[in-house]
Amino acid sequence: MIKNLINPTKIIFGEGELKRLFSLIKNKKVLIICSKRGKLFLTTKLKKHKIRKNIFWIDDVKSNPSVRYLEKINRKSRNRKFDFIIGCGGGSVLDTSKVISLMFSLNKNYKVNYIIENINKLTEHFKNNLIAIPTTAGTGSEVTPYATVWDTAKKKKLSLNHKKLFPKLAIVDPELTYHLPSEPTQNSGLDALNQAFESLWNKNYNFKASIIAYRAIKLSLKGLDMISENLNNKKARYNLSKASLLAGLCISKTRTSICHSISYPLTAYFKVPHGLACAFTMLAIMKHIDKKNKNFFNKIIKFLNLKSNKELIKQISRIFKKLKVKNKNKKLIGNFRNILQLINQMQTPGRSDNFIMPINEKFIKSILTKSYY
Repeated sequence: MIKNLINPTKIIFGEGELKRLFSLIKNKKVLIICSKRGKLFLTTKLKKHKIRKNIFWIDDVKSNPSVRYLEKINRKSRNRKFDFIIGCGGGSVLDTSKVISLMFSLNKNYKVNYIIENINKLTEHFKNNLIAIPTTAGTGSEVTPYATVWDTAKKKKLSLNHKKLFPKLAIVDPELTYHLPSEPTQNSGLDALNQAFESLWNKNYNFKASIIAYRAIKLSLKGLDMISENLNNKKARYNLSKASLLAGLCISKTRTSICHSISYPLTAYFKVPHGLACAFTMLAIMKHIDKKNKNFFNKIIKFLNLKSNKELIKQISRIFKKLKVKNKNKKLIGNFRNILQLINQMQTPGRSDNFIMPINEKFIKSILTKSYY
């Protein structure tokens, strides 16, 4: 167990710790939410632990869950009462699990759009029985009160934020990330790194969270550097899993900020993977902050045993170059004019307005220009 002083989610972290799940759910009625591949993996584990009864599945979760998909589950589900709901997968699976857990806890069968629009008005008793098990290392969704749902018709991201979305328990086992391919490993690692920094250049800055953010940044930088050299490096996987968990704890207090805000249209229109899209503008934002406030990064520089802001930015630039962050974004975006047309969609309420410095469309255009060229 890891002591969580930031939020109410209980945390189990460590290699091989998935085994804790099976004694917990034995003889219980359980709904497992995952992908097709996740079901194959978990079915083998359940058989090994002789758990065969009272297991129900939603096993067709894909990236970027849509309102339409969730509404289909809402309509088809008859049995909505379970001892535990388990979300096992990447960020999209965990977000889906949070929304389904909330839907199934309500006495009325509300439409998904109604829940999204009125989540802060729902006063019904909520039994939190969600166990979140990440199989990627990046979103930290297992310890946050947020869920992202997409309106695919309008190409719009819808954000849910409520204490009822905190999982009851998070089981973070780095071994579950061992066989993750290169691209999702790197992209999710970039997400964790960016989230840690976003919790620092944030109007909702929290001292306890900042200490955790420094640790997340250090682990992310080490992990991303190591994984770029050897995809099978277990120490790197461990570092990235812990970094993701810690970064998730940070943003559960502060939320994210400007890089995330700019990233959403990049994902919606050009299908840039989330972590890669967030990393796209990160160096430009860091240089902007450094220009305006030379002392801003002093604490993180000291924590990382670096000599200067220039050395910090140089280290991150080196890793981003190895991971081809700029080139991958440019390839998916295409012509620079494509993103200029989306500037008016990059100031997302609850994200861009968390940034510590003034922003407007001129500022965003400048950041995009410096990131693209």
